[in-house]
Amino acid sequence: MEKISKYKILRRIGKGGMGVVYRALDTVLEREVALKVHTIGAEPNVQAVERFFREARVIASFKHPNIVTVFDLGQEDDKVFIAMELLEGSDVTALMAAGEHLTFETRLRIAENIAKGLAHAHHRGVIHRDVKPRNVFVTHAGEVKLLDFGLAHIAFSTLTEVGQIVGTPFYMSPEQVVGAKADPRSDIFSLGSLIYELMADQKAFDGENVQVVFDEIVRCEPKPIRELFPAIPTELSRIVSKMMNKSVELRYQNADDLINDLTRFRRFLGQYKTQLREEARRTLSQVKDLAHQNRALFSREGIGSPSKRLTDSLERDDVSYLSLVGLKDGASLHLRRLEKLVESAALASANDSDRTLSIYDATWTGMPPLPGATQRDVVRAEEKLEAAETSFSTGDLAGSLRLVCEALRIAPEHQRAEQLAERVRVGIVRLADVLAPEPGPSQVEVLVAALLAIGETGEEQAMFRSKSSHDHRTIAGLSDLFLAGLPAEQPQKTKSDEN
Repeated sequence: MEKISKYKILRRIGKGGMGVVYRALDTVLEREVALKVHTIGAEPNVQAVERFFREARVIASFKHPNIVTVFDLGQEDDKVFIAMELLEGSDVTALMAAGEHLTFETRLRIAENIAKGLAHAHHRGVIHRDVKPRNVFVTHAGEVKLLDFGLAHIAFSTLTEVGQIVGTPFYMSPEQVVGAKADPRSDIFSLGSLIYELMADQKAFDGENVQVVFDEIVRCEPKPIRELFPAIPTELSRIVSKMMNKSVELRYQNADDLINDLTRFRRFLGQYKTQLREEARRTLSQVKDLAHQNRALFSREGIGSPSKRLTDSLERDDVSYLSLVGLKDGASLHLRRLEKLVESAALASANDSDRTLSIYDATWTGMPPLPGATQRDVVRAEEKLEAAETSFSTGDLAGSLRLVCEALRIAPEHQRAEQLAERVRVGIVRLADVLAPEPGPSQVEVLVAALLAIGETGEEQAMFRSKSSHDHRTIAGLSDLFLAGLPAEQPQKTKSDEN
């Protein structure tokens, strides 16, 4: 087995522009480490290597929970190496590529922890220059670690060719793209691009080649994440937009100010979740009252009241922000549908019509637009609906529901919004049949459970492709909340039961 200095190479665990990373054993201290090895050539520049070690020692002096710990530095023949703590888990790129479900709170915590790591290094005069998802590691224990801190700068300044651009194109700041001097605000821009992707599930700047990406970074403004993902609170969208301002003077001037805003937002999020709970609780209560007042109609239509299991889920501490948004919007949509059903039944009765009513009627048209709606309201609602229809056409039911609920909040009686809402609702109920074909829970439980189970964009498409049934553990993995409204497992039928 190959050996470098006192480190016995066990296996390779990664490779990048900065060299090869091995899992290795420190034969003196008898502990496993991550050993990053960089080849400097047979005849390296002595001054460059000395500067490499000088700057790397600064990185090694960092002691912060959000920066990977460096244990040792060394050189052997044509290789320089850095021994770091060995982490068990995945980087953020791998987590997103694997479809790992990350709650909104988890994503926010990752962003805040990266900012804290950056602040620690910036105070010590070190800039990362390559903040990106692959350099953010989440351990199995949930710790967030920033990797390669400052090493991109070290490699560029000492061991790479003159004029080489350092950084990953998608996350570089405008000043890095044009070759200007980078400073802590450059790292803040890169972190903004990372948070954007983490929250919106798409890159802020993308293109078919590096030049297109660079042009986007320098000249184009990405859509605010709230336009792509309406459930994102306005304040977080503002924070990310400020981080990614093209002008360094208009960005956060230091990571401490950014951390203060993220901390304030986290406190606000707790208050907003309380508000969402109250709204969802009130809506479910209205559904229950409506069901009680229209027992005969709802019994004929097979509609039940929200169960105690569902309402109890609102009180759980582990219910995430997005789950509460889904619960509130799903319940609100269901209440609106039931109110229209009652109204239609009353009209049918007044006209002596025997027309059969069904909550699965996707051609239901709804009420005309509210007379008091302003033209600006209608235009804003239309913009939301256009995005909602695009999401619906691509199979993103969860994203479409969030957008159509945004439109309904702007123009509550918008007819086209009502029609699309019903199409989305029917699609979700059909999905619920895939997830839970056995009868049992009321329709509102199925609607909300399905919405929360498909919480990640596009996840419903994977479900439809799958031939296997989804048990409770699989569903819980797709959502951060094993919603109490999911149907209980049905006992196996016996021949005596069937008889």
